Amino acid sequence: MAQRILYNELQISQAVRRVAMQIGEDFQGQEVVLVCVLKGAFIFAADLMRDIERLLGDGGVVSCRIEFMRTSSYHDAQTPGEVKIELDVGHSLRDQNVIIVDEVADSLHTLAHLLAHLRAKGPKTLRTAVLLTKPHKHQREDVVIDYVGIVGEGVGFVIGYGMDAKGKLRGLPYIAVVE
Repeated sequence: MAQRILYNELQISQAVRRVAMQIGEDFQGQEVVLVCVLKGAFIFAADLMRDIERLLGDGGVVSCRIEFMRTSSYHDAQTPGEVKIELDVGHSLRDQNVIIVDEVADSLHTLAHLLAHLRAKGPKTLRTAVLLTKPHKHQREDVVIDYVGIVGEGVGFVIGYGMDAKGKLRGLPYIAVVE
């Protein structure tokens, strides 16, 4: 599989650190709950949580905890693009500062579904963080991405840093486009 590196380890690390700093500024003195969307966002969520916790002593977030969700989309004649929750968060989010953490924002349909699902759980605040957004692929204007690591204009199918090709290549330390 031919690939070309789009974002190297340093660029990704800097993007994650920027997102962590923004979250720290927005939630000074408060706890945040990161909701990691499996499987793709696990590396981004881990690095983001570490960077947020590095900032704890610098007047940012007081504490950070993590929850996990997993979704799937079915694309058949009966349910085209329907988003299904396969794994839901394990603890209450009521009155919590919640940030959905996803690796990539394409059409925004899954993110819209997750926002509606988690909003019903009564969080104090509900925001979104993505490592890579592809604005040229967005199909929803009602979804706001609050924290963006990298804006990938014109970026196609990518692998690495959690993003996969048929379940493989998630562990690459960089993000590459498949050519």
